[in-house]
Amino acid sequence: LIPPNKKTMKIKTTIESFVDAQKMHVKYPKTFDVPSKKELSKLKPGSIVKVATPHERFWTVIKKINGNTIIAKVDNALVFSHTHGLNLGDLISFTSENIYSVYCK
Repeated sequence: LIPPNKKTMKIKTTIESFVDAQKMHVKYPKTFDVPSKKELSKLKPGSIVKVATPHERFWTVIKKINGNTIIAKVDNALVFSHTHGLNLGDLISFTSENIYSVYCK
C-alpha cells in the first residue's frame, strides 16, 4: 500500500520507444557521436541528457536511476507530440544506450 501523501511516478513511454544511440554510433561513427562510458557512469538525478524517438531528439532531466533503467522528465517543448505522444513534463523510461548527449553546465 502506498500512503496517500506519496505520489507514484506514472511512466508515459518506455525503453522500447527510444532509438539506441550506441548502435547509431557504431553504424555512423564519423557523423554520430555519443557520450563516453565515463560520462554515462557519472549520471545522477538532476543530470540533463538528450534521447530520441524515431521522430525527434529532446532533452530530459533524470529523476531516478535503477541499475541501467533511467526515469526522466521531458524538459523541452516537442514538435512531433502528435506522432509520439510525448509532451513537456512527461516521465519516461530509457537506458544509457538511448542517450545521445549529456548536458554539461
